[in-house]
Amino acid sequence: MQEWNDEKLGAYMDGELSPGEAAELEQHLASDKALRARLDALRAADGATRKLYASLDAEPVPQAVLQMLQGDAAKPDNVVPFLKLGAGRVFRAPVAIAASVALVVGLLVINLSRDASGPLNSGITSLEAVSATTIDVDTALHRMLENAASGDAIDLGSGETGEAILSFADVAGRFCRQLVISGTDRDAHAVACRNGTAWHVEALAYTASLPEGQFRTASEPTPVDITTAVDALIGTADPLDREQETRVISNGWSTDE
Repeated sequence: MQEWNDEKLGAYMDGELSPGEAAELEQHLASDKALRARLDALRAADGATRKLYASLDAEPVPQAVLQMLQGDAAKPDNVVPFLKLGAGRVFRAPVAIAASVALVVGLLVINLSRDASGPLNSGITSLEAVSATTIDVDTALHRMLENAASGDAIDLGSGETGEAILSFADVAGRFCRQLVISGTDRDAHAVACRNGTAWHVEALAYTASLPEGQFRTASEPTPVDITTAVDALIGTADPLDREQETRVISNGWSTDE
């Protein structure tokens, strides 16, 4: 039996399925309400992100960035290869974005449309772990997602702290968590959803770390692609309250008693 995962749905959205696969999927969509909801969520998230990238692409590249790129062009040893990009993931950047340029404006948005190139090492930091499509089970970050209550600051080691902001069930029935990881030079904001026993990163953005001794407050804005991801995934539902979250965590992220 065909498994209609997010990669397959993304390929359908991009017209990359064979005619036979597309026809089979459309038959399932006609009778599977949950599958239709997942496809609608992917389309909503993809459209919102394309709109965001289009607005960023219209902005002029700062002169400082141009100078940095021109300077680096003469230093091939400083070039870091990008991971292979792949279609089928939520929040794909539009093809029209021709240059992989980081806009140095305080927020670095990371495109998660890439393949995981092998298993992670257990000794990696949480900032490194969250940059993978699937979070390694043998990391402090995975343990935080599995066990920590929202609002609790967790020492992740390597000078990093983490906090789950909220938990919710998405339109496909998966449990998801919004989180932030604070490092020495940058903070990572992310949304991760649980598929089986694995946590998959659905959206990720970086902001500059606050000076030592300062802490983020609840009133500080969340990166726009994180709120976009949460809105698309959660639909019209509400986040889990404290009691619901505690019960779900204690039950291994299952609704079965």
